Amino acid sequence: GVYLGRAISDAEPSILHSYSQEPPYPLVHAGFAINGALVRRLADDLARRPLGQRPHHPQQIEPVFELAQWISDLGISLTDRPDLFCTERLANCATWITTRNRHRKSWGLQPANVVVVVKTVGKLHEARIPLVHEFWGASSEVEVLYLSNEGFTGVPGATVIDLSPEFGSMVDPAKESTKHGSGHCTKMEAILKYLARHRSGKRWYVVTDDDTLVNMQRLLEVLDSHDDSKSVYIGDRYGWNHGEDYQGTNYITTGGGMALSGPALATLVACKSCTCRTPDSPDDM
Repeated sequence: GVYLGRAISDAEPSILHSYSQEPPYPLVHAGFAINGALVRRLADDLARRPLGQRPHHPQQIEPVFELAQWISDLGISLTDRPDLFCTERLANCATWITTRNRHRKSWGLQPANVVVVVKTVGKLHEARIPLVHEFWGASSEVEVLYLSNEGFTGVPGATVIDLSPEFGSMVDPAKESTKHGSGHCTKMEAILKYLARHRSGKRWYVVTDDDTLVNMQRLLEVLDSHDDSKSVYIGDRYGWNHGEDYQGTNYITTGGGMALSGPALATLVACKSCTCRTPDSPDDM
């Protein structure tokens, strides 16, 4: 089998690749190629070892890297051809990266049409809110709210809102964030209800963690390219427990931030069956 691309590797372990730094994988924006023999071999292997069984991981996060792992498991390495799979257009390139910006439609989004929430907790206020506010919160043209289970006045200009008076045990860390679950489900439910009640009329609602970095200008550009009159849910999609003959769960990981259009938030808050299995169930799933 033949597997060609512009090889890149992780300099340090990343959750995106389940902390594995091997094997090298192709820079997908520059494209990659596999020959027919390898396609047939992959199909045969999938028949013997269906999705949902080893070597396929139960969590699907980054398909390009996971494909590279699968191909490596078959004993085939990526052939590095940066001369053909290029980051810019050069004479001998077979493929090259170009910007999509000129193809994006603008929906006339303004900073006032968006609100960004930082999901945080009392015990992390002093360690994280100063950094988030310094790195991107203070300079944001978009309203930034720090939603928590406690108030905090330690950072001038940072709007920290205590959800406890309105939502009680839903945001109690002793209940929504335990060692038995990944946590925060009822807290996320409270955050979404808070936004629907107290920030109605926004076109986009963005929720991040208190260790998420945000490029606000780029975020606005991305949101502006989507039709917010529809129910839209944007972010880095993860998959969990998909099998060959059964559907698992697709979800946006909140670690990288998620965005809901106004209609999407309204639909979710109005849903009577959209409830947490337990208070400490994974919030993003």
